[in-house]
Amino acid sequence: MVRAKQERNGIYSYIKMSNLDNIEDDDYYVVYTSSMCGTCMRLKNDLLKIEEKHKDINKRHIYAVDVDTEEKFNDEYMKRFDVKGIPFVVHYNKHRKKGILYDNIQKDEIINFFDLQ
Repeated sequence: MVRAKQERNGIYSYIKMSNLDNIEDDDYYVVYTSSMCGTCMRLKNDLLKIEEKHKDINKRHIYAVDVDTEEKFNDEYMKRFDVKGIPFVVHYNKHRKKGILYDNIQKDEIINFFDLQ
């Protein structure tokens, strides 16, 4: 089983797509990202800036899937996990999708999505 506090690298705990079904946390987020994606890098930078003002974000269980390192990231996985594009953020509660963020994600949307005050 996987918990978010393991191997945390900055704001994210990186995880392989094959381990997504093994997440033990009841309430968690998955960020699909790519090191080749400018919008993904902006999202990560925005999250780090938000973290400076909203320390509560560190209490959130945030996993990241780097699609560049996934050997089998293809249409099948995109369909299975309902990934619309990159970057793509999903909020799960008890393994059920609670909400998504994707496309041109703005800081205020991130703050609302992660329920930060």
